[in-house]
Amino acid sequence: MTYASAPCPIKTGLISCGLEKLKLINSSINEVSADYDLAQTFFFPSKAQPKTAVVVITRSGLMDDSVSAERYRISFTLKGTPSELSWHWVQYGVQYQCVRGNKAGIWTKNLCP
Repeated sequence: MTYASAPCPIKTGLISCGLEKLKLINSSINEVSADYDLAQTFFFPSKAQPKTAVVVITRSGLMDDSVSAERYRISFTLKGTPSELSWHWVQYGVQYQCVRGNKAGIWTKNLCP
């Protein structure tokens, strides 16, 4: 198990846990200490996805001629005993909001032209 995939104690909080995982996942990028302007948490207490939560972290106003914003989606599942619950990383994804072209203003998984 790598440090990036290690569980995050529930007391840490989902947004803090998401930011921690994002920093570890992007550790090779020079912009690790970047400021994020929006962080949201979504819980999915359904039978299909019990104990699942998603953290969406957005960074906008980028100084890039093709990308205006990046949006990171980090999924977690809650595991453990009631006295030792922790969030376990499940999935990570990134989307880009393009500045120009036919994808201007649209979120896409592909890099912007």
